[in-house]
Amino acid sequence: MSLDGLRVNHGELNAAAENMYRTVQKLDESLNNLEKDIAGKVATWSGAQQEAYRSSKAAWDWAMQEMRDLLDKSSQTVYQSNDEYLSADKRGAARFDF
Repeated sequence: MSLDGLRVNHGELNAAAENMYRTVQKLDESLNNLEKDIAGKVATWSGAQQEAYRSSKAAWDWAMQEMRDLLDKSSQTVYQSNDEYLSADKRGAARFDF
């Protein structure tokens, strides 16, 4: 059995973490725009229509918060892992300095 080892591209890890962060921002922006777009229509609803919308919106908001939290935690974990890999690389390189 042959092991190739672990290869880390620090730039790509940082880019992936940044992409997760930007994804959260884009999702928030899209939802805010959607709410602005339908605000006039929502204002005309009453009774069961309004309650159905509020109930659905509460579920969407909860799901979006869960997604935000997951992407945020994942992004932070990727940044932290990259920092740890970089530190390990530096320690390994220092062993060759005489």
